[in-house]
Amino acid sequence: MGGVAWKSPQLPVVMLSWLVLCVLLPASSADLELSSQVSGDVVHFTLAARTRGYIAVGFSLNGKLSGSDIVVGWVDDSSGEGNVLDCHGVEGRSSPQKDSTQNYKLLEAKQNETHTVIKVSRPWDTCDRKGDVVLVNDTMRLIWTVSEDDPRRFGWDAIEWSGPRGFHIGSSIHQDDLVGHKFWDVIAQDFTLPTDVPSFHWCKIYKVPQLSKKHHIIGYKPIVEDGHSALVAKMVFYECLGGPQFEIFGSHPGAPCHDTHTPKEWTACHTPVIVWATGSQGQLLPQHIGLPMAEGEGKSTYFMLEIHYDNPAMQRVRDNSGLRLFYSSDLRKYDSSILATGITPTGVHIIPPKQIKFTSRAYCDNQCTNLMFPETGIKIVSVGFHTHSAGRQVRLRHIREGKELQIIAEDKNFDPGYQQPKKLPEEITVLPGDDLVTECSYTTLNRTRLTLGGHAVKEETCMAYLLYYPRTALASCTSMTPVDFFFQTFGVKAFYNQNMEEVEKILLKQSEKRPPKHPKPPTQSLFFRFNEKQGFNIDVKKPYINLENDDDSIFSELVIEKPEEFQNRSFMSHLKDLPWGETLFTQRVEEIFNQGKFRTFCRLQDSTPAMPSGIYNFPNVSFINSTRTYSSCRKERGDGSFYDNGSGKASLSLSLVFVMATFYQIFLN
Repeated sequence: MGGVAWKSPQLPVVMLSWLVLCVLLPASSADLELSSQVSGDVVHFTLAARTRGYIAVGFSLNGKLSGSDIVVGWVDDSSGEGNVLDCHGVEGRSSPQKDSTQNYKLLEAKQNETHTVIKVSRPWDTCDRKGDVVLVNDTMRLIWTVSEDDPRRFGWDAIEWSGPRGFHIGSSIHQDDLVGHKFWDVIAQDFTLPTDVPSFHWCKIYKVPQLSKKHHIIGYKPIVEDGHSALVAKMVFYECLGGPQFEIFGSHPGAPCHDTHTPKEWTACHTPVIVWATGSQGQLLPQHIGLPMAEGEGKSTYFMLEIHYDNPAMQRVRDNSGLRLFYSSDLRKYDSSILATGITPTGVHIIPPKQIKFTSRAYCDNQCTNLMFPETGIKIVSVGFHTHSAGRQVRLRHIREGKELQIIAEDKNFDPGYQQPKKLPEEITVLPGDDLVTECSYTTLNRTRLTLGGHAVKEETCMAYLLYYPRTALASCTSMTPVDFFFQTFGVKAFYNQNMEEVEKILLKQSEKRPPKHPKPPTQSLFFRFNEKQGFNIDVKKPYINLENDDDSIFSELVIEKPEEFQNRSFMSHLKDLPWGETLFTQRVEEIFNQGKFRTFCRLQDSTPAMPSGIYNFPNVSFINSTRTYSSCRKERGDGSFYDNGSGKASLSLSLVFVMATFYQIFLN
């Protein structure tokens, strides 16, 4: 357990630099900073805190003390020697228990009059089944504690642990890489949230600082006003294509995004440059790429910040949150960009209630990538997944010529409260003609009503934001279930006074709008997290906002004309009465939408279509479990593969859904 101790009246600048932007875990007794780096099958951790005692961090998938893998590090006050212990949590005890095999290796230990820094390493999988947790590239849950004293010789006193919270191994950002760089703060500036809606999207135009030449944005971090972390759900920073016409908006106070009063010029702000979501600590770009700014007349000069506020209590709050952008005149080799893939937010994205797991799929078709990607393809650096509170697993799949390649990114332990972009261990090349498939699995055990797709908190979404290079003109590649295919799945053939094309236009138009105009006050029910015995347990800290009155949907206004069995009922009442509690029924619905037809959208940076929207059958692909592995021990425990849908059952399922729907409707009537 030996190591090297270092003491000084003041912590050196190089040490203080990374203490700012690594994963910040507010502990009960002191702030703890934790960062990680990956080197093959070994992970390196750096723990630092304002203490001269010990630091303890526990890793697990469920955030519980019992069964967690705990590393304890300290510098002995008398000898100056660094120490590390490999421990684990035990049911009914707050203090950790030492493992019989010590798998954490002490690399470095430093301490001065105020701070302690411990650097350790261990394999992803130690093959030690008696105390160690297998580290994974999914979201891990952390617990931690910081003590003012070194561990006692005969054990620990009762320990109060902080957490849990999410953590991505290898995705930490380091402040020392940003030291000396200029930054630009883009904030809301005393914006007062409306008190008549629980979910609100606010937008404002910004002009870059005065720069004489092109610069690169090299990283960012969130600026969330104290006490407002529960209010700020998501921030997107868009590039605006245009020049002098945006100058007049420099003094504009901001407006609801995509509202009837929003200046029409703002629709040219469509390309996401930065996407931040709940729990993310920000991102540092690799040394060879940068996001362009002040590129020239009319290029990368104007940007739009969009903030999604989640204010279920509809309180009157004034906010000054936003983003801090770091930029440099030392240009990187490549211009990078963000590509948005996923499900177009409309009501035809449905998630049944009372589901342990229900998977939705989005399709970025090969026609779009063939048209927009360069001959040598693009290289994906990181992926940021985004769902609302029901998301539990996410995945981005890669298809080439009908064959699935290695999964680009996934998280089988996704936490909606920690949406940090995942840095890929190796950059993935996507060639023109490749398909991309985004999948999200949801848990709705605590919900009694259908969840529809959309932007509001009560709705759901499934998006993946790809940081890639070289930059192209493509901004998004998304899909939705074709409207006629959607309604036919539930046995509906026609509505009074509306044809399917008109309904689709209404749905797509509504997808650009944010919350309903007159929502009723929300009621809160409990949010569920993973549990060892039951699968999920209650988390009262992050409630699901359940608006029981969902009659603001267009589905309530559509009255069924055909078939006669469902005639004169609204489509929403028809949906509500379907047998969602029947496992066979929900499985068939899932298969139909995931293996059936997709309407795809391929959009440019100015939001215009790169090509006409098309309807495609999902390609005949035999999905394989091509998850990246890190350990030779993996086969011993099983790989916990992602839930997969069947194939080749859509036609049979469609008939079955209609028959079951008809039976239940007749029975209910």
